[in-house]
Parts: sequence; C-alpha cells; structure tokens
Amino acid sequence: TEGTVHPGMGEPDKNNRYWNGSENGSYANVNNWQNAEIGSGTATIESCTFVNCKAAVKGGAVYSGSGTFLPSVVNCAFSGNSAATPESGPDALGVNLFSCLSLSCDETNGNIKGEPSFVAAATGDYSPTGVSLTRDAGAYVDWATAGTVDVLGTNRVEESAIDIGCFEFPKPAHESLAVNVKV
Repeated sequence: TEGTVHPGMGEPDKNNRYWNGSENGSYANVNNWQNAEIGSGTATIESCTFVNCKAAVKGGAVYSGSGTFLPSVVNCAFSGNSAATPESGPDALGVNLFSCLSLSCDETNGNIKGEPSFVAAATGDYSPTGVSLTRDAGAYVDWATAGTVDVLGTNRVEESAIDIGCFEFPKPAHESLAVNVKV
C-alpha cells in the first residue's frame, strides 16, 4: 500500500506493506488506533513493513493517541520513517512494540534495534536479504499457520520462526547430497 491508511476500529491489520506514504496534515500513516478494542484485548498491527513513511505531526509510520487501550504492534519492520521532530516518534508513537525491528525502538519485549537489509531498496524491492535481522526473529502469531503466505506468496513460516515484517525470506535451497563410495 502506498500512501496513508486509516484502518477502522476492531480488526487487526496484518501482513501488509506501507511505503512512501505522507500524512501532511495529521498523524502517522496508520492511525485511528485510539481505544481500539478486540474482545478483551487491543487492536494489533502484525507482520507489516513500513518504509519511508512521513507524518507532519506524530508517529511517522504508526500513531495512537492516548487512550484506555494501547494498541500492539507485533513483528513489524521499520526503516526510513520520519515525523515532525525526533521525539514525535519516527516509527511508532503511543503503541506497544513487540518483536519489531527499528532504529528507534527500545530493546525490550523481543524488539531489535537495527535496520532491515533489503534486496534493492533503491528500486523499491523491500524484501529481506539473507543476512537481514528480520529473518526468523518474529514472535508467534496464531494466524501464521500452514498455507498462510506473505505478500509475495511465500509460505509465511519458512524456517524456525516467522520473519519480522510482511516478507518471509524463502527457505534456502539445499545442496544435493554427496555420497562417497568405496570401490
């Protein structure tokens, strides 16, 4: 998705990509999460990738105003996002981050402080490289079961754990087995 998305209250947003979005008159590129509640929990954003999103006020990629329920952002990758001022949260503001990858996150709750490695960011290919910190670093999410795919159609869990972000690194092809035979 390019541009700004304002999801409705209730349903989680999962397995999506957001890049080059600009919210010039308001907050973040994904907002309206204030007081969003699902059952007895809170709204979630899961396994999404946010690249080069900009906000004129707060939360370059994701923002939630102060509310009773703080939304959860799980297994999301952030890169190159910006807000009006650094303290406004270049990536996310007013949300709980879990198992996310960002240069601006605290290294708590499974979060990794760092930058994702993309195949060819200059040409818009934000899929992970083989050495990306996103690989197998995500937390368990109940919707990523057999048959679930990422935005490119790759199985959602290819190796030991789900990857952070909306892309799953493809399972490496195994070399053929060499057998030594004594003659």
